[in-house]
Parts: sequence; structure tokens; C-alpha cells
Amino acid sequence: DRAANITKSLLNFSRKNLIHSQPTDINEIIRNVDKFLTMVIGEDIRLETACGEQALMVTADIGQIEQVLINLATNARHAMPQGGTLSVTCKVFVMNPEFVKTRGFGEPGHYALITVADTGTGMDNKTQERIFEPFFTTKTLGKGTGLGLSIVYSLVKQHKGYIEVASKTGKGTTFRIYLPLTHNKHISEEQIPGTSLRGGTETILLAEDDEALRTLTKQILTDYGYRVISVSNGKEAIQSFSSNKNSIHLLLFDLIMPKKNGKEAYDEIKEISPDVRILFMSGYTADILESKTLRNQTEILVKPFTAIELASRIRSILDK
Repeated sequence: DRAANITKSLLNFSRKNLIHSQPTDINEIIRNVDKFLTMVIGEDIRLETACGEQALMVTADIGQIEQVLINLATNARHAMPQGGTLSVTCKVFVMNPEFVKTRGFGEPGHYALITVADTGTGMDNKTQERIFEPFFTTKTLGKGTGLGLSIVYSLVKQHKGYIEVASKTGKGTTFRIYLPLTHNKHISEEQIPGTSLRGGTETILLAEDDEALRTLTKQILTDYGYRVISVSNGKEAIQSFSSNKNSIHLLLFDLIMPKKNGKEAYDEIKEISPDVRILFMSGYTADILESKTLRNQTEILVKPFTAIELASRIRSILDK
């Protein structure tokens, strides 16, 4: 999961991956990532976190906000080779016109202010001006890519947020991230990891050329109560649909498959049944998906995905 999140962040940084935003509590994200941050910084650095009891709801991709915190913690670790303290706090911040005028960024409104501060070596003004540049690093050869903070900057911007840094040589560094609060405090069950989701008894035609993934996906859907017909390529999918067209409620197709890909199979099946519903699965990036002439309204589940994400999307499409 963590490796997948890092890869997604890199794709997102190059603008070849879509973020999956949902209403979420920033305090909860910080609490959940707390243990992993401890692993990142090591035993000689003390981690202090302070989150309020009140939910601070923002529209965000949870994995990518976690990645922001992990990257900042990694940066702090390198700045404290002899140990020190890393603190992560979050509170409500009201950005007023005076703040915007003074800082030169932002839009007036209510924000969740995440502060990540270390007691490390700090930076001079010249370094601070360049830290968000891709591939800029002060580390020695082999000890840094120079991508960590540029990815942080990119992800914060894509969440319609702002980030600033304050630092002095020998006196530590403080990053402040401003994410706009949302008034939508309702989170559906489908958006809460670990929440039991409603399954169904409908029949799903699954087309996936990877045998291991096909077997696992079929087992997951069966556990949720669905009847699953599974095939290994687009040609078999067309044949199977023709034989069972009156009982199939949803097509779950991998996009790239041998013989006929998912899009080609879907196009042929639509000629048989124009109203058939489809959910594509793909691990390919947005530019490749676009080249497959998929329209924006097409339902796509991006790999890798969890069982809950799969069940949630399927139930959502079937209930429309």
C-alpha cells in the first residue's frame, strides 16, 4: 500500500494520475499516520503530535495527504542527524485579506492549518527559495533525489491548498500547510475504510487476463454475495455475455487484455445491449487511458484498489 501511494504521488506530480478526493478529517489522518512517522524518523527523534477533538473536514485524497506528511518527516530526519524533536499539529485557521496581502498567497476563508516543525539544522534564505524545485537537494550524492519537497508542493497545490516554510540556520524548520475546510461534514459508509458495505445478488461478468487478480476479484465479489462469471480476455467476454445477456447486470473489465481489450469488448456488447453498465479496471496513467478514447464519464477503478473500494464502486453503479 505504501509503495503504491509513493508511485501514485510520483504520477500525480507528473500530472498523469487522478486524485481521489473525499471529505475527510485531517486530525484523523494525522492520528492514523502517527505510528508510521515514528518509523520514518527513527528512535533518536521524538515525535509530538497535537490534534483537536473537533473534526477538521477537508476534501482530500487520504493517501496523498499521508504522503505529504511522510515526505516532510523524511526531510526532517535528514535535518536532525544527532536527534531532536519533530512536531505535527493541526488547528483551524482563518485566512483574512490582511494575511493574503502580507503573504502574497491564498484566498480568504477557513482552513485546516497543518504545522510540521523540526529542531534540525535549518536553512539559509537562498536554500529556502529553492527547496520546492524538482531535483534540488542539499544532500550528498546517493542520499536524496530532490523530489520529496517538490512532490509535497505539487500535492498541496492539487488539493487547492498552500504551503510556506520558515527556517533559520541552526534553529530548525517549520512547514505550514493550509487546506481549505469543507462544510460537507457527511462521510458516507463507502468512504470510511473498514466499514462494512452492502453487497448484492446481481450477476457480474468479470474479464481480467491476470489469473491471480481474476481469482482474487471473483472471491471478493462472491464474498459480497454477487454471482460472478469470469473470463480471461475480451473475446471470451463477448461470447459469455451473448450466452448470459438476460442475467448479467454489470460488466467489470480490465482495460488492457489480449485478443480484444476491455473497450473493444464493451463496444461490441453495447450493440447487443445498449444499456449495459460497465466498470473498467486499469493500472495505466491518465494519458494512456485518454488514448484509448475513454470519455470522462466512463467509470474507471484505478489499480491498485482495495476490496472495499471495489465493492463500493460496484454497489454505487448498480444502485444508480
